[in-house]
Amino acid sequence: MDIEEESSNFIMNQMDDNFDALMRDYMVEDILWMETVRGQEVRAYAPMMQTNIVALFPPFIPSGANNL
Repeated sequence: MDIEEESSNFIMNQMDDNFDALMRDYMVEDILWMETVRGQEVRAYAPMMQTNIVALFPPFIPSGANNL
């Protein structure tokens, strides 16, 4: 599985399992990525349409990353 597919699966699982109530009530406008301070992880965030609510997902660490 490549990193694009792995990150997509990660976000879909987060939306289905941990953010299901939010996703039922609001529509995602976009999914954006940012690096964490350490630069070894990335986090996705998703602003919701027609509101100021933003879902901040847990850090995504690819399975092949060197996790020290």
